[in-house]
Amino acid sequence: MKTRAGMIVLLIIAIHMCCSAKNIWDESVNEQLREARRWRMRIRFHSNAMFLANPRRTGEYSTRALHRLAGVKWKFETGGFVRSSPAIVRGVVYCGSHDGNLYALDAETGRLKWKFKTGKAVYSSPAVTADTVYVGSYDCSMYAVDIATGMQKWRFSTESAIVTSPVIIGSVVYFTGGDKNLYALDSRTGKELWKYSAESKVSSPAIDQGLAYFSSSEGALYAVDISTGKLEWKCEMGQGGHPPAIYRGVAYVGSTDGNLYAIDARSGKKKWKFKSKGRFIVSPAVSRDTVFLTSSEQMLFGQPMQDEGFVYAVDIRTGREKWRSRQFDGIFSAPTVADGIVYFGCNDGHIYALDANTGKELWKFQSGRYVTGSVAVDDGVAYFGSYDKHIYALTGELNYEDPPLTGEDNK
Repeated sequence: MKTRAGMIVLLIIAIHMCCSAKNIWDESVNEQLREARRWRMRIRFHSNAMFLANPRRTGEYSTRALHRLAGVKWKFETGGFVRSSPAIVRGVVYCGSHDGNLYALDAETGRLKWKFKTGKAVYSSPAVTADTVYVGSYDCSMYAVDIATGMQKWRFSTESAIVTSPVIIGSVVYFTGGDKNLYALDSRTGKELWKYSAESKVSSPAIDQGLAYFSSSEGALYAVDISTGKLEWKCEMGQGGHPPAIYRGVAYVGSTDGNLYAIDARSGKKKWKFKSKGRFIVSPAVSRDTVFLTSSEQMLFGQPMQDEGFVYAVDIRTGREKWRSRQFDGIFSAPTVADGIVYFGCNDGHIYALDANTGKELWKFQSGRYVTGSVAVDDGVAYFGSYDKHIYALTGELNYEDPPLTGEDNK
C-alpha cells in the first residue's frame, strides 16, 4: 500500500516537473518569438530612417514611388545649402544644413517642429530610432538628440569633422570620422565601446551579417567585425572613399578610378568590375538583379562642377551593362530606387526620375542650385535637399497614361 502511494506521489511529482519544464520551454519559445517580432519591427521601422534607406546602404526604399510628378508638396528654407540626405520616420523629416542645424519638419506640411544647433555645418545624414536622432557635425562631434524635444542627449567628440552618416544596430551606433576611425558607441550613453583605425579617410559604413564595410581613400574596402572591432579582411582596389552597398552576400563599391567593383562580402575576393566612362563613382543602389550607379568626370576642391555624367544599370551576376542614360551635367548624388524608379540629383539643379528597366526619363524637377544629396522616398513623396538652401517634398501620382510633368511645368 505504501509502495503504491509512493508511486502515485512520484508520478504526481513527475507530471508537475514535466508541466513546469513545458511551461519553461513554452515561455522560452514565446520570448524568442517576441524578440523576433520586435527585431522585424525594428527592421521595418528603420527602412526610411537613415542614409540610403537601410544599414546595407542598398538605396532601395520599399514604398510607393512617384511615377508621375504632380508638383511641390512643400519646401522649407534653411540658413545654408543642404548636402545632408533626409530621413523620414513617423511623419517627420530629419535633415541637416550648412547652417549648423539639424531640422525636424512635419512631413505633411513642412512646418518646423524643432531644430538642433551644432557647432558647425551638418553634412551628415541623420539616422533615427524610436526616440533618438543621431547625426554628425563638422564640429568633430556625433550627437544624440531627443526625437520629441530636439534636446541633446549626449555628444561624442572626435579629432576631425564628421561628414559621414551613422548606422544603429541594436543598442550600438556605428560611424566613421575624418580621423580615419570607425567608432562603435553605446547608443544610450555615447560611451565608446571600441574603434578601428584605417590607413586613410573612410566612407560611411554599411552593415550586414555582423560586419561593417567601408571604403578608404587609399583604395581599399574593409570588413570589420561589429562585435569586436577586429578586421576580417581588406580588399585592395582602385581609389575609394564611398559607401558600399551590400546585397545578397556581395559588396558593390564605386571608385575614383572609374570602376564599380563587386566583392564577395565574406571572403573579400573580387568577383568582377565594371568600367564606367567617368572617374568619380558615388555609392551605388541595388534592386533585384541590377546595380544602379552614377558616374561623372571630376570635382574641383571638393565642389561639384558642370561636367558630363551618366547613369548606368549593370547586371549583378555578370557585371555587364544593361543600359546607359543620356549624358547629364555632372552627377555627384548617390542614386536611390523605389517601385521601379531610379532617382538622383544633378549639378544642373534638377532631380531626375528614370525607369529602372529601360533608363527612360519619366520626369524631372528644377531646384534653385545643384543637388548632391540623395533622394529619400516615402509613400509617394520624394524628399531632398539643394544648394539653394531648401529642403523639398515632391508629390506624385500613380498615373501611367498622362505624359509626365516636369518641375518647370509646375512653376
